[in-house]
Amino acid sequence: MKSFFSKVDEKSAATFLVMLVALVNQALTMAGHPIIDISTEQVNAVVAVVFTVAASVGGFFMNKPIIKDDGDDKSETQK
Repeated sequence: MKSFFSKVDEKSAATFLVMLVALVNQALTMAGHPIIDISTEQVNAVVAVVFTVAASVGGFFMNKPIIKDDGDDKSETQK
């Protein structure tokens, strides 16, 4: 059994645990006992914040110029 757990990828294990929590929450919510009591408005707010932060951080680190540069910083008179 120990060799089985040594071969499991950490990313796969984390994905499995998150899916397991989601499935248990869904089953209990269907039965009328919600574990994670969250409203639709809260979900929308969290998704909006996550999207805004991800777009801001991605835009900051990508640092893509809007105007293409030919790579020559000197003008014709300075050459």
